[in-house]
Amino acid sequence: MFGATQTAAYVAGLEDSFNLLVRYPQIGVAAFEIKAGLRRYRYQSHYIF
Repeated sequence: MFGATQTAAYVAGLEDSFNLLVRYPQIGVAAFEIKAGLRRYRYQSHYIF
């Protein structure tokens, strides 16, 4: 629905988010209501836990 170019850009941004979280895991927002010590980070319409 979005096309190959937009899909590739979205996936690249998601990968950038993972790399950022590897370097700075504490930038995620606390999600302790789900599990103690758990954090979440939003990338557009997705959450990374």
